[in-house]
Amino acid sequence: MTQTICRMYANTDKAKQAQEALKSRNYQDVYLFTPQCGGGTVEGLLDAMLKVFILKSAAKTYADRVKKGNALVVVHAPFTGG
Repeated sequence: MTQTICRMYANTDKAKQAQEALKSRNYQDVYLFTPQCGGGTVEGLLDAMLKVFILKSAAKTYADRVKKGNALVVVHAPFTGG
């Protein structure tokens, strides 16, 4: 079993640092969403987020924020490793 952990960052650089830190700690399912993801549209971002099992209600909010310039890091971590 895993838990989905989502964190919003003010910019892509900070989010990339977080993504790299998670990968260096051997987390396998780490995703980064930037304003350019999903074709650069809110709908594209929403579709991409749903594919990594973010709840639709949360994904709508995240997609809106990412489209405005924030970045989102998502990790699926074991319950004991979050």
